[in-house]
Amino acid sequence: MSREVSQSDLDCIGRQLQRQPRDVHAIAYRCPCGNPAVVETPPRLADGTPFPTFYYATCPKLTAAISTLENGGLMSDMTYRDWETDRKSTRLNSSHLKLSRMPSSA
Repeated sequence: MSREVSQSDLDCIGRQLQRQPRDVHAIAYRCPCGNPAVVETPPRLADGTPFPTFYYATCPKLTAAISTLENGGLMSDMTYRDWETDRKSTRLNSSHLKLSRMPSSA
């Protein structure tokens, strides 16, 4: 399916969001029915306003599913998992650096 944004896509997104969409650059994902579900938006809108969300879910069913996951604590779990992975990676890199600086036995 096309990533290009048509006027009918913008009309559909407007109905989904219940407001006029702003600066939609592409359709990142479409529902199986063909309607836009996720749109791409630039980091700054045309008027210069910062817009921190590059991918923006517009499909009501998708946003409801995402909300259910977020309310169930998934984002907290993922944030902790990312933090724990970064912490372990830092320790591993530090150990590797120490080992690489040790004199080799000859």
